[in-house]
Amino acid sequence: MKTSKLLLVLSILFLASCSSDDNNPEPELSPEELLVGKWYLTNATSYGSEVNLEDCQLFSFIEFLNEEDILTEWYESNCSSSGLKTVTYTFQSNPTGISISGDTGFYMNPDYEILKLTSTELILRTFDASQTTLIWERED
Repeated sequence: MKTSKLLLVLSILFLASCSSDDNNPEPELSPEELLVGKWYLTNATSYGSEVNLEDCQLFSFIEFLNEEDILTEWYESNCSSSGLKTVTYTFQSNPTGISISGDTGFYMNPDYEILKLTSTELILRTFDASQTTLIWERED
């Protein structure tokens, strides 16, 4: 009986001493770090109206390789590809946005406000009169 009680007490102490990962959550990523990755176009609006994207246009992507380089490929409505293009960008903190420099292979305004940035969704809006919004989802 004493052995059973001793084993029970030792088991409880052992389990109580185990740490939980919940006590040490992953550090939050900065917006610059969240951008890095491959994003696919899922939706777009222009002048407040939804743009009807062809299925092949949903293969269009923008990949933030690091904190200054982007790889892009754009598919037109006739399913022709721009080919892979590498351009640079800068992150702006006020207002939060990005500024793209170089030929992306498709019409892309050089300056965007970041409306939403999570680990799975990126929403960019142009500063021009069209207020074009591009909605991207991260590749799994």
